Amino acid sequence: MKFTFRLEGIYKLRKEEEREAQYELGRLRQEEYGIMQVLESVAAEQQKWMDIYTAEAKKENAGNYIMMIEHYFKNLDEVKKRNLKFLADVQKRIDVALIKVQATYKARKQVEYLKDKQYEEFKTEMARKEQLAMSEMSTVQFINKVRNGEGYEEFLS
Repeated sequence: MKFTFRLEGIYKLRKEEEREAQYELGRLRQEEYGIMQVLESVAAEQQKWMDIYTAEAKKENAGNYIMMIEHYFKNLDEVKKRNLKFLADVQKRIDVALIKVQATYKARKQVEYLKDKQYEEFKTEMARKEQLAMSEMSTVQFINKVRNGEGYEEFLS
């Protein structure tokens, strides 16, 4: 007799939900990493242009160039602020995704526990049926021996 789990459909659904939650978490972490890369690149760009700005500020006739650099700094600040907002949003979504991963994990483990419990009950029932069949075979063999006159002495002793 083959073991079949009565809640196999639910178990597969729970596994799929957990897989999807993990996938979404991974996607969000990847998005977070991309934003962090942009922020690092903005910081490096700001540092590079700050060095240029400092060098140009010492020159007497660099007024237009300095204004252009200051305008570029404002643009970099806007990019930084926008990406910081994106990062905060993504981190909130990551927190929600983590909770979902934990919840789907627990739901799958609960069904998995039921599956394990049902399998143990199945094994116990199969062992009981096997023992019953063995006992029945022994009884039939003994009855056949008694009918043939072979096992009667064993029975009396």
